[in-house]
Amino acid sequence: MAQHHTVQLKDSISASLIKVVFSLYCVVAIAVTLVHLVAEYFDAQAGILEDLMMFQNTFEGGVANEVWNLDDNSLRAIVQGMVQIPIIVGVRVEDTTSELLLEMGSVEDEDGQIVFANAEGRRVPSLESPLFLELFSHSFPIQHVRQDGQVRQLGFVHVFSSTHIVFQKVRYGITFILVNSIIKTVALWIIFFMVAERLLSRPLLKLTASTDSLNLDNLENLSIDVETSHRNELGILTKTFNAMIQKLLQARMALQESLSQLKAANQRLELLTHEMAEMAGLHDRYHVMIHAANTILQEVEATETTEVRVWFFQENDRGKSGYSCFHFPTKLSRNGKRMLALDQLNRVIHVFHEQLPNELIDVVFSTRNTECVLIVDKLILIIRHERQLLGLIEVKGVESFTREDEDFLKILGHYLTISLEDLSANLKLVQAKDRLEDLNEHLEQKVEERTRELADTNQALQSKNQQLENLSKKLSKYLAPQVYDSIFSGKKDVKIETYRKKLTVFFSDIKGFTQMTDSLEPEVMANLLNQYLTEMAEIALRYGGTIDKFIGDAIMIFFGDPETNGEKNDALSCVLMAVEMRERLKYMRKQWHEQGIRQPLQVRTGINTGYCTVGNFGSENRLDYTIIGGQVNLASRLESMAESGQILISKDTFVLVRDQVECVPMGEVQLKGITQSTPAYQVVDLHRQLALRQKQFSDEGTGFSLDLDFEEIPDSEKANLHRSLKSLLHQLEQL
Repeated sequence: MAQHHTVQLKDSISASLIKVVFSLYCVVAIAVTLVHLVAEYFDAQAGILEDLMMFQNTFEGGVANEVWNLDDNSLRAIVQGMVQIPIIVGVRVEDTTSELLLEMGSVEDEDGQIVFANAEGRRVPSLESPLFLELFSHSFPIQHVRQDGQVRQLGFVHVFSSTHIVFQKVRYGITFILVNSIIKTVALWIIFFMVAERLLSRPLLKLTASTDSLNLDNLENLSIDVETSHRNELGILTKTFNAMIQKLLQARMALQESLSQLKAANQRLELLTHEMAEMAGLHDRYHVMIHAANTILQEVEATETTEVRVWFFQENDRGKSGYSCFHFPTKLSRNGKRMLALDQLNRVIHVFHEQLPNELIDVVFSTRNTECVLIVDKLILIIRHERQLLGLIEVKGVESFTREDEDFLKILGHYLTISLEDLSANLKLVQAKDRLEDLNEHLEQKVEERTRELADTNQALQSKNQQLENLSKKLSKYLAPQVYDSIFSGKKDVKIETYRKKLTVFFSDIKGFTQMTDSLEPEVMANLLNQYLTEMAEIALRYGGTIDKFIGDAIMIFFGDPETNGEKNDALSCVLMAVEMRERLKYMRKQWHEQGIRQPLQVRTGINTGYCTVGNFGSENRLDYTIIGGQVNLASRLESMAESGQILISKDTFVLVRDQVECVPMGEVQLKGITQSTPAYQVVDLHRQLALRQKQFSDEGTGFSLDLDFEEIPDSEKANLHRSLKSLLHQLEQL
């Protein structure tokens, strides 16, 4: 039963529309009224100013005469008369220096403040409320014309009026404007509400009542008629609603037709499901394809002369791949549909083709997937899997073929594809099983052979790995550990490559090494040099230095590549390394002295910090990782200049290590091959070691070695030590 709805007035579209329109109208009306009031106010103010200018012509001459004659009483009388004019609230008279001559009424003083002067010209409290009081004035000069025609300026007259005067003039106009705006607003609201109620609310209620009576089962007799012009929105809405009813009627009819088609499709689906279930129980391509051909004949409309050819891919008895083709006649089944005449075997033709006939090749290769093609009255179902042709079913003599038939055959074709692939997979599985059984017979023998081969291969690999490991260890002795690690870890590529980098470079050599080689046997000298280089190399590696090369007795080391700890730490590590090498050499000289080597090794050292070119130098077949540049030469020259046991460093290195290393300035030195003089510094020791060395004494040279630890010498031995040293000094003086 239709349900009629009523809408309260406050919730109606008319009320909502009135609220919005009325709100906007009020804003506009208020804005226009305010503009009108402001314009009225300024128009009245301009009129008052024009009146004040007219009064200038009336009073200018009288004021000028009284000021010229210095008649205060007459001047006061004139000013008092001016103040009596309704639009004038005050008058102020000044001389040319702006000194006050007379003021009366409400005026502005020198500071712009509003004051009130009585008839005698004295300022008294004003009786007029200062709220919204604002003065505006017109000023004119006081000029006296002498008998000779000359005009003399005597001062100025300021005539004041106020906003209260303006409001009094416009109060009736403002009242009329406000009342007019209110009347128009209320009238418009009432008229708009009545019109909206008639033209909008009533038709909408009628439309709502019509929609409530909507019955989907009786759309044929339903129509809505709203009394309104068809040209407005409600008329269009009514027309659209009636059109929608017609569309609903058409949609219901289309839905009924679709339901009928859906039932037919459901029957086909049940048939297809049944046929698929039967095909799933078949175990060879022939019976699957025959069953599919019968299913097609049950679906399409065929003639009495319909013939069917079935093609499927297989290998013949000779092992050749090709297509088996079976040509079947048809007969009428019990349900009135055509079916294969399988009982007439004498009429069935079987032929094996290595290639498809030309008439089918063009059709087959024009498709890429499983599809059905209709050529005149011949239907061809092409069965593919991943573009490989698995089979064909030709039905010649098709009477009609619909879109539903095409969809049905596509589904059947896809299922045929799966069935044929499963049969192929099963065939392959059987063949694989046969091969597996054959392989199992010889598996144990092959496993044993393969095991022996793997054992031999593993032994050969272990031997190769051992050889490579030994070779790697041997090669590592020809490279700095940092360079070796970076190459074998893949961080550095073995190619010609150089770059600029700030490094700290170390050079040292044995002073007088050539003379020493002449005095020692070669074997002894080689053993001595190797022992020295081994000890120095261990110290260098401990401090992270990159050993560039050994050049006879000389050592070249640099810090900062391929690994760096920062410029400052690299420089400090290099200097600490040099100090430890010097201390280690003292200990080694004692050992050599005990071994009978009387001539001690004296080493000199040079260190410099600066930008060098570092990288792989050489050719494609032979590379050398080293550094070059002027800063390298500077370190070498410092080493050549150093005395035995000295460590000389450049200023750049000194700046980086001076907070931890005690150095003695050597001044500007001239180095060989370098045009400009270079500041040099001699390294004494670490700051933390100096305090300890004040309690110790150590020195050595050719033919002597002296070590004293003052804290370890007991008091009882100090006298003996003094006598011994004194005796030693006396003996030296006798030499």
